[in-house]
Amino acid sequence: MYEGLICYFAYGSNMSPERMQKRCPGAVLLGPAKLPGFKVVERLYADIDYEPGEATNGILWLLRRNHLKRLDKSEGCPKIYRKICLEVIYQKSRCLAIIYMMTEASKAERNDKPYPPEYRQLCSDAAKFHKISNAFRRKSKCKK
Repeated sequence: MYEGLICYFAYGSNMSPERMQKRCPGAVLLGPAKLPGFKVVERLYADIDYEPGEATNGILWLLRRNHLKRLDKSEGCPKIYRKICLEVIYQKSRCLAIIYMMTEASKAERNDKPYPPEYRQLCSDAAKFHKISNAFRRKSKCKK
């Protein structure tokens, strides 16, 4: 039944069911998952960095091969993001999933650039929809 299908772990705007159905019609939402050993980093758009002891919350999708071609295009792969395969935790089990991570050149160019407000809201709304930890809330600055 699942032959030829690929698991994809989304941690940014592709957590949004509406966005994913536009980008990958027929993609199957499996549900919340975690990527151990990584944290979300704000680099104009969402990225991840290796960070022992941390975990990134996201959504696991089941895709067909043609969906990956569509995602490559929308993610700017291989110039902006590159595809990697890592182990994620889904329903207390471990499985391999495709994940997009910024290239070193993109990281250097975009480091410390804030999310556009509409992107931040889209990601935040998707996290709320799936009831997962929200890494996209605006960080408040405390005044003393």
